[in-house]
Amino acid sequence: MPDERFYLVKTEVLPEVFHRVMKAKQLLSSGRAASVSAAARAVGLSRSAFYKYKDCIFEAQREGPVTLNAVLRDEKGALQTLLAGFSEAGASVLTIHQKSPHDGVAEVSVTISTEGMGRHLDETIALLKGRSAVIDLQIGTAENTSV
Repeated sequence: MPDERFYLVKTEVLPEVFHRVMKAKQLLSSGRAASVSAAARAVGLSRSAFYKYKDCIFEAQREGPVTLNAVLRDEKGALQTLLAGFSEAGASVLTIHQKSPHDGVAEVSVTISTEGMGRHLDETIALLKGRSAVIDLQIGTAENTSV
């Protein structure tokens, strides 16, 4: 429709039905649910609600190159741990800029391509922050993209 309008809305303010529709869509796209009935049942959603909203809600995800700024522990394999995490998520590393380590930390700026990632970028960042070698990891902004 030519007069369609879209809004980008934080997930916290959406009704639960939209969260369940997105979970069901993820189950279907990942192959963890073999049918719409199975996906809807797994997330506690009716099939009619799924069909009503499935084509109206989409996950907004950054596409293309994204620069991430990391603070890593100055230890053997720290950068490799970070890069392996991006690889596991399906991201392609485009550039790496690293400052000389100081005071036990190393600052690294990594630009990745998010196309083809198997999980959302925010989920990948959260998982990487949980690794012992990663002290901090943030999406770069105009103010902090150069490490």
